[in-house]
Amino acid sequence: QTLNCSFTLSSAVMAIGLSLIGLFDLNDVLISVLGACFVFLGVRLGVGIRNRISETFFRNAILLMLTTMGVSLLAPILA
Repeated sequence: QTLNCSFTLSSAVMAIGLSLIGLFDLNDVLISVLGACFVFLGVRLGVGIRNRISETFFRNAILLMLTTMGVSLLAPILA
């Protein structure tokens, strides 16, 4: 909980600082809020799925998704 509070506070301070120098405007705020909504939706969906399947299957599915995303990020570099 302390890390969450620290992260939230530092993000708010950074947003204020960026807005003061003109690098963070209302459009950026809207995009950030939309992104946060998708994060919360994903967490809720993940919790619902996690409660319906075995821990081992869930862990393996997450590792497979992370591996796939990592390979997709590296593919342009390796090609």
